Amino acid sequence: MESTTAERPAEPEEDSASGSQVGPALRVAIAALSIGAGAIHLVMTPVHFQEGTLDGMGFAIAAWAQLGIGIALLAWPRRALLAPAVLINAAILVLWVVSRTVGLPAGAHQGIVEPIGEVDGLAALFAAGVILAGLVGMARPALGSANRDQALVLASIVPVIALIATTAVLTSPDIGEHLHDHDEEGHNHGGEAELAAIAAERCDLGFNPVAYWEETELAGMDTITGGANGGGDGHGHDHAATAIDTNDLMPSQGRGSEALDEILRLQNSYGEAGAATVLVALAEADDETYEEWLRMLHLFQHDHDHSGGGDDMHPAAAHLGPQKWVAMTDQEQCDQLADELQLAYETAMSYPTAADAIEGGYRMVTPYLPGIAAHYMNFSYVDGTFEIDKPEMLLYDGHGEDASIVGLSYYIVHNAEHQPTQGFTGFNDHYHRHVGLCMRDGLVIGDTDTTTEECEAMGGRKSNNRTGWMSHAWVVPGCESPWGVFSDSNPMLDVELRLNSGNDGGGCAGSGVVDRYDLSPGSRTNTPVVVSGGDLEVETAAP
Repeated sequence: MESTTAERPAEPEEDSASGSQVGPALRVAIAALSIGAGAIHLVMTPVHFQEGTLDGMGFAIAAWAQLGIGIALLAWPRRALLAPAVLINAAILVLWVVSRTVGLPAGAHQGIVEPIGEVDGLAALFAAGVILAGLVGMARPALGSANRDQALVLASIVPVIALIATTAVLTSPDIGEHLHDHDEEGHNHGGEAELAAIAAERCDLGFNPVAYWEETELAGMDTITGGANGGGDGHGHDHAATAIDTNDLMPSQGRGSEALDEILRLQNSYGEAGAATVLVALAEADDETYEEWLRMLHLFQHDHDHSGGGDDMHPAAAHLGPQKWVAMTDQEQCDQLADELQLAYETAMSYPTAADAIEGGYRMVTPYLPGIAAHYMNFSYVDGTFEIDKPEMLLYDGHGEDASIVGLSYYIVHNAEHQPTQGFTGFNDHYHRHVGLCMRDGLVIGDTDTTTEECEAMGGRKSNNRTGWMSHAWVVPGCESPWGVFSDSNPMLDVELRLNSGNDGGGCAGSGVVDRYDLSPGSRTNTPVVVSGGDLEVETAAP
């Protein structure tokens, strides 16, 4: 009579003995923990895609890697899978630790130390469990195989606990609020406490003049996360609110004016000349109209992607107004940026007049245009490398050789549809392109809005070069930009400045709006007490 014990085949003893097969207890525990962590990352992937492609891709890769290795262990319980399981989860855990200690080096939360929450904390705990169990399995793969039934009972505790914990976290009110806030009002990653902590630790207020912090406060801009914390148009403007607070329309209480209507009408024009026209109108407007324009800027400004992808024709408003800003809290980074800006200043001041630029190998490529000045270019510096002390362009306040320096412009050759990553320390200098300028004999004679026919009628040709990326640095004392040290345009550069070029002693002394802006360096004692962070307001300055 045949024995009934033969009806249930046992796992090959030679596999367990040789260490090629992982015991059931270990593989079930490791798989459950890895799948639980992957499920959490998968649920959070859409949220982080809304913050940025890099963030979303990171979460998606982590999710599928953890899910994949967990499922693979259940289907093919071999020791060879333990090392990949440990490495995958270790890499994810290291990134999590970095994000919670010093901040990630890239992405929407670059340099921001994020708090530990129950969602990310559980995922990190699961990853740590995979690492620990995986290392044990690599040393003793057959652990528990001697008493298979007892091991399976004990091992079942791990997936049950993992399942309960994962379900509790993913269905908790916190995660629901987290998702809802991002979809409806802008992602509030870490909340007011985190933003307040960043504001308290920031070391970057002095890189922009007092006027910048006052202007961004009026415009309701996020100068803590640069727009990553809330909805916006890429400039950090918060578009989340569906209703307009009447306080945002002060001082005219929403009545507006003919001058404001004209400025807003001009903002629908295109090209660099269109932007210059708006800037001239702003310079000529009274302070009340200018203040209302700032308060209403986010309601009328068109979306503008500095990456330059797609259509490069943007309304004039796209290049006007305060630049977005991401707070810097690392003192070493702040010191590094301070050194870099000092070098940029010394470089600029070594060419005080256009005559000095010409002697140094530069020649004029654009005449003076309000907001962006006259550009003198040194073609021997043009390449794909960013060098602070070798700016490809110097910016001057007029056409003559006695024109005074007002700033620098860096021109990087970069054959891609995304802007270069090279630049100053931090995440606040940005590049833009001017595709379709009308050129004649190396000089710009028409802006990007000039048609091919109009350009040819002037004896020029349209330049459709898409590889030239530019960024500005307004480092000349007296010419600091109230819209940010790296802003696309500088409102100090008005028509009056060009008319006074060569006669005002330099330093933008001849600008007609000198009295409008406080250009002294920002600090905790002279900047607005409240600085916006997405849809939140937190204190950043001394009372």
